[in-house]
Parts: sequence; structure tokens; C-alpha cells
Amino acid sequence: MLSGSSHSQVALRPSVLRYGVAVGSVAVALLLSFLLRPVVEPNPFIFFFAAVALSAGYGGLRAGLLATILAIFLADYFFIPSYILFAFDAGNVVRLGIFALIAVLISWLSVARQRADMWWRVTLASIGDAVIVTDAQAHVIFMNAVAESLTGWMFHEVQGNDLAQVFQIVDADTRQAVESPVTRVLRDGTIVGLANHSLLIARDGTERSVDDSGAPIRDRDGKVNGVILVFRDETERAQAQAAIRQSDERYRAFIGQSSEGIWCFELEQPVAPGLPADEQIDAFYQYAYLAECNDAMARMYGFSEARELIGARLGDFLVRSDPQNLAYLRAFIEADYRLTDAESHEIDRYGNARYFLNNLVGNFGDGLLVRAWGIQRDITDLKHAAEALENSYAAEQAARREAEEALRVREQFLSVASHELKTPLTSLIGNLQLMERRTQREGSMAAREERALRIAVAQADRLNKLITSLLDISRIEQGQLTIQPVVLDMCALIRQVVDEMRPTLEHRPLALTYPDVPLMIQGDPLRLEQVLQNLIQNAAKYSPEDAAITVDVVRRDGQVAIAVTDQGIGIPPAALPRLFQRFFRATNVEEQHISGLGIGLYVIKEIVSLHGGNIVVQSTEGQGSTFTVAFSLVET
Repeated sequence: MLSGSSHSQVALRPSVLRYGVAVGSVAVALLLSFLLRPVVEPNPFIFFFAAVALSAGYGGLRAGLLATILAIFLADYFFIPSYILFAFDAGNVVRLGIFALIAVLISWLSVARQRADMWWRVTLASIGDAVIVTDAQAHVIFMNAVAESLTGWMFHEVQGNDLAQVFQIVDADTRQAVESPVTRVLRDGTIVGLANHSLLIARDGTERSVDDSGAPIRDRDGKVNGVILVFRDETERAQAQAAIRQSDERYRAFIGQSSEGIWCFELEQPVAPGLPADEQIDAFYQYAYLAECNDAMARMYGFSEARELIGARLGDFLVRSDPQNLAYLRAFIEADYRLTDAESHEIDRYGNARYFLNNLVGNFGDGLLVRAWGIQRDITDLKHAAEALENSYAAEQAARREAEEALRVREQFLSVASHELKTPLTSLIGNLQLMERRTQREGSMAAREERALRIAVAQADRLNKLITSLLDISRIEQGQLTIQPVVLDMCALIRQVVDEMRPTLEHRPLALTYPDVPLMIQGDPLRLEQVLQNLIQNAAKYSPEDAAITVDVVRRDGQVAIAVTDQGIGIPPAALPRLFQRFFRATNVEEQHISGLGIGLYVIKEIVSLHGGNIVVQSTEGQGSTFTVAFSLVET
């Protein structure tokens, strides 16, 4: 077991103190020998042995030798007849010699133990993993710097304390306490490891994913007299694995939802790229099989699901007797195993000819081709049209025009539909608001109907904002979103917006701070009001019901900056770069089932840009967000 002292500690003690302890311990031994002389007279060296051991343990080899020399002189003078210093007597010489030999051995063993202790301590302290050593009662007797960093406890604070104070672990999923590996080692006497998904709770409450193992320390008789616990911070690896899982889930979702066929052909036997092309093609047909695909690809061949197609051989798709397919594979080889828009002639489950455009790339391992990934688009209809017109280029152009027209029609439909919905919705909102005001004035409606009316007004207003956002998106896509700028006081505008929105936020605290002087900018009041309303609504939407929202207006560097701060769910760091993209929503929003389309911030950014301003966001996930918009001031 590791002790509490070390050779390095001895070396740091002052020489006077080390030798003083040696002299003092010998003096105490002499005093005890006098007091207990009748008992120790047959063996006058008993207490001097203890003095030598103490001197060597505290002061090192030289201090032990000093204690040995002093003990020899004093024992010879006071306790060995005839009380004449070094009187020649063979028996006395032997006794003194044996004492000297044993005393030197004690000193040497003590120093050797200190050096061994130092070597083990330096070794354990130098390990890159965290190390904690306990005794048989699970009391801490050693910690290296890594363990101190991960647990938040310094060794001198917990030395001799129970390990449970330092090493607290819980299950990451259930949050239940996990049995300490040290307890299991002391109970079972075997090497044990920590279960997956375990968290170490540090002194300051920080949680880290850890991986560890505990091993028993045994004495020469095999008895367990301690445990060495080695653990490491697995947080980054756990996060990386979670990111990989998330990426894999997104990949699977993309594969499953894509309208194009996505596939992977594996080779049962890798193919050397240096072989002649014909031999490689023979190997493709012999060893290639479909290892993975999506449902879209399965439907292209007349199947319902991908699992019905998995395992099919390459020849089941590319008929070898078709020269076009051999040319297709040869082109894949000659293009360094990468093709774009390459046409393949294949057959479906019913034997019908199908035509596809493929983008594919080969993957290599140890210099050998092991698989090929690809995306294919069914162009059978286009091919038939091309054959009918005897002009494949014209068919391709027609398909392009058809796709562009579809996009144009979609945008036109979106714009027209939004406009057509806007007119009756405006009338509906007006009538609902009229009914609401009449009810408030006359008080003639029952509470239940009044509540239903408020809900109808709120939902109609929500639908109106949604349609307005859709119209704005259409205008943005067509480059038709414009503003009507005038010189206005931003402080007055934000006061107006906050006053109008307070009743809609029910009991949620909404604080506003602004300067006492006007801050004039050139902007479109309606569009700026739209920006401010959206930011405040988002702050309320993604925050607990009782969480405060603050709006701060400040002047800085020739600009007016408006910061809207909430105490809500925050935004994951990975989502920040894409936050203002159209239809983008952060992952934690989906996890908490908060509805939305992801178009508000996209529209806001465009409006702010049209005003020559900028918008930035600062957020910590789980703590809240601050959105800041800034516009240039104008001189008045």
C-alpha cells in the first residue's frame, strides 16, 4: 500500500530538523531505557532500534546513520559493562556490531521504502487518467492531479475520508446512484468496470460521462488491503457518439424521405483497381450485391419496401447482355470510380425496362474497391419521350423547363393562395374584433361563449400572421419585398409595440428600458413593428410561463440597438449558424414539441437587411437567448 510519506518530502525538510529529530529520538530512547532499565537490561537496544527507525523514516539515511552512531556510543557507555567507552570485550563487540548492522539495515529499508513509495506516487501522478487509491475501508489515501480536476476535490482535503464523498456516480438515464466500483472490488475481490451511461458528479455539481475500472491491491497472502480506481473523462466521446447517432438518424431520415433512389452495393470480395476493366466487370457481376437502399429505390423496381430488395445481385439490375450497361460500368472504372449523371439500363421485378440517371462513387479499403454508393433518378418516362421524339437532348430540356415551370407554378400558387386567403381572413378578423368589442361593451355573452370568441380572435390573428409570413417569403423569393422608409423615433415605436403586446402575454413579466431622448432612424414603421413583435412573441413562446422577458434599447457607435432577452430553452450551439435559414428549426424545439414553421426569423433577417441593419443572437442552451437588432441613426 502507498503510505503518507515520500522520499521527496524528506528531501524538502531542513537538515537541522532532520538531524534534530535523530538526536531527539535517541535521547528519548536513552531516557526510556533508564526508566525501564530492569526490563530492557538484557537487551538494551530495544528503544534504540525504534529511534533509528523513526530517524531514518523522518530524516532519511544520513539521519538514521547518525541515530545509529549515537545509540552505539550511549548504549556502550551506559548499559554495557564495564561502563568504559568501547572497553574491549568480544561479547560486547559482537552485540554492538549486530546492533549496528540491524540499525543500518533498518535505515536502508526505510529509505528504500520511501523511494519505492515516491516511484509509485510519481508513476500514478503521471498517468493521463484519473487515479484514486483507497485502503480496505474505502478511505482515500492517494489522488493524482487528474482525479482532483475531475472530482473538484484536492487530495489534502479528503485524505483519509470515505471515497463516497469524492467519487459520486449516477446513471445518466435514471439519475439513480450507481454502486461504486471500489465497493464491488472490496466485496468481490475482482477487477470491475463501470456500467455504460454513468455520470460523475463533481464537487461543483458538474456532470461528466466517465469510464472506469477498479482493481484490488493484495498483500503477499492475497488479502485485499486496498483498491486502485482508474477513470477518465468520456464526455467528449459520449457527445461525439451522440452526435454520430443524431447524424445517423438524420441520414436515415434523409434516406427514407428522399424521393430519389439511394443505394449501396458491397463487394463480397474486394476488387483491385489495377486489374483490366473486363476482369473488374466480371468481378462486379460475381461479387456485388445490394447492401442498402431506401424505399424510393424499391418502388422504382416495383417493390413496396427496401427490405424486399436488399441482397439482390448486380445482375438482377443491370442486364449483362445490354452493351449500354457494360459501357456504363466501364465508364465507372475509367472515370476513377466516380460518375455523374450516368445512364443505366435496368429491369424491374416484372421484367420491364427501366432507365436511370446515376451519381455514384467508389469506396476503397487497403487500396481495394470494397463498395459503391449512388443516387439514382428514374428517367424511364423521359427516356420513352426521348425515343418517341428521337431527340434525347430536347427531352432533357423539356424536363428542365417542366421542373422550372413547376417551381414557378408553386411560387405563383403560394402567392395567389395567400392573397386569396388574406381577403376573407381580414374580413373575418374584423368581424370577430367587432363582436369582441361589442361583448366587452355590453357584457351580453356568457363566459363560455366569450372565451370561445377570444380563442377565435387569437387563432385568426395567428393565421393572419402566418399568411403574412408566407406572402413575405414569396416576395423575398421573387425579390419583391420592399419597405417604405420614413424618419421615426425607435424609442416611441418600441414603447408602442410593448404596450400593445403586454395584454396578449397574460401574466408574463415584460420589462422595457430605453433612453429618455429620441433615437431617430430611417425605416418602415410597419415592417419594424413586425420585427419587434416577432422577437417578443418568440421570447414568450420558447420560455416558461412565469419567465421574465426584457427589452433593452441603447445607443452605441452611431446605432440604436434593441435587445430582446428571454430565460427560455436556449439554442444548441450547432443550430446557431443555420438559425436564420428558411424552415430551419433547432433540435431542442422539436424535442419539446413546440409548434412552428421556421419562417419568422428568416423573414425578420430579410427585413432588417433591407433597412441596412443587422441581427445577432447570443444563446446558451437551457438558459435563454438574446436577439439584438441594430440600425443606423440619422441626424435630425
